[in-house]
Amino acid sequence: MAEEDGGQNIPAEPIEVGDDGGSSGEYYEDDQDEDGDSEDETGSDSSGHNSPQISTRSLSGSILDYPIENGRTYCGLGEGAYFMPNDEAEQTRLSIVHQIHLALLDGELAKAPIKDDIGRILDVGTGTGEWAIAMAEKYPSAEVIGTDLSAMQPDKVPENVFFEIDDAEQEWTYTQGFDLIHMRNLAGSFESWSKVYEQAFKHLNPGGYLEVRDFQMTQWAVEMPDSPAAMFTKALKSASDKAGRPLGVSHIKKAKVRQVGFVDCQVGFMALPLGTWPHDSKQKWMGKMWLIGVLEGLEAMAMRLLTIQKSWPPEAVRDLCGQVRDQLTSNTNETYTPV
Repeated sequence: MAEEDGGQNIPAEPIEVGDDGGSSGEYYEDDQDEDGDSEDETGSDSSGHNSPQISTRSLSGSILDYPIENGRTYCGLGEGAYFMPNDEAEQTRLSIVHQIHLALLDGELAKAPIKDDIGRILDVGTGTGEWAIAMAEKYPSAEVIGTDLSAMQPDKVPENVFFEIDDAEQEWTYTQGFDLIHMRNLAGSFESWSKVYEQAFKHLNPGGYLEVRDFQMTQWAVEMPDSPAAMFTKALKSASDKAGRPLGVSHIKKAKVRQVGFVDCQVGFMALPLGTWPHDSKQKWMGKMWLIGVLEGLEAMAMRLLTIQKSWPPEAVRDLCGQVRDQLTSNTNETYTPV
């Protein structure tokens, strides 16, 4: 937090907070001064924008005309487009992953120490909107905004949640600050995480938090070398690097957020089992659900990246995914995914 001394803002030294040895993801506290421009409400709409964004409650038909590639629908065309599909199968996978995150956090929606009277919450890359809806229900006095490149959120939602079609890599136009900005499962989404972090810092209220979570899929190459799973992760890493939007968790580093002004940074990882091998009932359930989520996501993760960036034919992508599926379903090793 900032302190005032003769009108000058003196940032506090970064300190570790709330380290219980079992946190996942990452959160950062904003060190903006109290006179920052994030509170300017002049000309803003109810979402705090200078100009209205595209709301999923009033979409034109053209917005929903998603391109079809190799049997999957996507939110955009070209080499720079987002690599994951947005069809019904992907929405089902996202719902599974949401339940896994809830289990990892023992039913909690966030690790950041937010207050019950939190005012404004932003969920970047909201997907199906389940997290945003749950936050709106838990904090009925808060205004929750979920943004995504695709309109795949439900129509019937709490009155205090709003969904918008927006690209987080573009300039953010909010004129009211947020108390919590949430980003989950966005590895491979951005060319520059530093710029996204800068935007988040700029649009957080003083004392607000940024919370980031992601899976480390490349661990497969270490735990299962010389296997289809290792080949899969190496191919995806190479393709995503070529696309300029690398997969992995290299963006979850204290240095990246401290350099844009965040303080009180906490980083932690949890081990998510893959498969039904654990003896503990909760761990077994999470392992089973994560295995289902992974199997559902193999082709979703690989198809666009490998066909566009590596010029693989679709049948080669499906063949590798099939090999990985066979390997994972028959795997009896104690395999984990860092989260």
